[in-house]
Amino acid sequence: MIDHLVDGVGELPPAEFVHAAPGQTGTALDSIVACGVIESGSGVCSSITGGGVYLHSYTTEGPDDRAARRQ
Repeated sequence: MIDHLVDGVGELPPAEFVHAAPGQTGTALDSIVACGVIESGSGVCSSITGGGVYLHSYTTEGPDDRAARRQ
């Protein structure tokens, strides 16, 4: 029987979405955001963001962005 689950990231705070300025609000649509993530005015869509990641202002991440980088 398993007494507890180990996630390997230790004690991280909840995800944080900062910068409430117009056009600079951190958002995550259809995504999974792990503990310890700070989204500072960035936007992610259809993504999985791992623990301890910092997304800077105006960063975008999603299927369309990844496809554009491969070309």
